[in-house]
Amino acid sequence: MCPLELEAYHPTERKWIKFGEPVGPGGGGSISDNKSEGRNVYLFFCNDDDSGSTIVRSKGGADSDLAGGRLRYLVNLSGYEVVKELKKGESFEMTLKPDTLRIPLKFRFSHK
Repeated sequence: MCPLELEAYHPTERKWIKFGEPVGPGGGGSISDNKSEGRNVYLFFCNDDDSGSTIVRSKGGADSDLAGGRLRYLVNLSGYEVVKELKKGESFEMTLKPDTLRIPLKFRFSHK
């Protein structure tokens, strides 16, 4: 199991809550961000050996190529901007407004 976790900060309860399920080995996922200036799609995935994980933003805003909840592949990252690369024990936070939420929330990516 890939040690990448995604959590959302619940402002009313003032605590971090797991957002979705952990991704499988070498797997990944996506999350959208709908802002007034446009929609972005972020992909996140573990390295093949689970030593780290990467968060990228689609330059074109296109949705990820998912099959059975797993990222099929990213042959090259030319259409993506690397937002953050995480190593074991590192976390990264960003504020996003996914399609499923009415308000923006703070999200935390952690590589355990």
